[in-house]
Amino acid sequence: MRLSTLVIALAALLLANPLAYSQTQVDSLVKVLTDPDKTEGTRDGALKGLARLGGKAESALPEIVKLLDDSELSQKFKVEVVYVIGTIAEGSKNHGKAAFPAVTKLMDNLNGDSAKELARLPAKILPSFGDLAKQSVPRLLSLVELDEEGGRFYWTALEMLRADPKVAMPVVTKRLKAGERLLPPPFNNVANKRNLKPEYERMYYYFSNLGPVAKDAVPFLIEDVKNENLQAEYRNLAIRILGNIGPDADAALPTLREILKRTDFMGSLLVKQAEEAIEKIKKKK
Repeated sequence: MRLSTLVIALAALLLANPLAYSQTQVDSLVKVLTDPDKTEGTRDGALKGLARLGGKAESALPEIVKLLDDSELSQKFKVEVVYVIGTIAEGSKNHGKAAFPAVTKLMDNLNGDSAKELARLPAKILPSFGDLAKQSVPRLLSLVELDEEGGRFYWTALEMLRADPKVAMPVVTKRLKAGERLLPPPFNNVANKRNLKPEYERMYYYFSNLGPVAKDAVPFLIEDVKNENLQAEYRNLAIRILGNIGPDADAALPTLREILKRTDFMGSLLVKQAEEAIEKIKKKK
């Protein structure tokens, strides 16, 4: 039986039964995966077999990461390589330590659309590297300012990594001051309601539960609450964050009380959120 045929059979076996594992099988899959004479489809089958093994394929990581520098491989294949690295890292004993430098290196290249796609991918898998991933927080915060379109990925990673707010909040404040936070209204939106840009939406979720440390965001959150053209879900989110900030958000009390007076808001979630936020803000420090 040819090696490529054997590997396809092994990959199929692993897909059906992930408990069927030995180091010899891992080595066989790696041999095909790293063979430049094999078709990309055959190598993809080997990659999928390793992914199915999860952390048990940790020994394959040094060879897998080399594929990211292979100019002969397609962008699509490299994207899958990144996701497989995350899968193996998440279940591995050493949390993918062998692959971490190569993965974070991807974030240093934002030149061109293809490079940007790969540069944003590590943000999606960084939590798989456990505490090791916290080393990436400074780079993620710098990328927030360099790559606005990819901001939603970086803020999601920062939230999942529980990035130190003392380090992240100055960047939050800077981004809030940077300019327009809202998307244009959809063409078919008769009500003319607008959404937060994805970057800002994910950023809001990052600091939504940080409490008083997010107090510098209060003026911007008040603007959102007042904005009649902002979708209700985002006004609700702004109100909830103000409540979580607590007494340091007391500047928002007049705006929140105005909501309670609006007859057109009666019985709405907006009123309920405003009532709860007012109670939290009024509590003594």
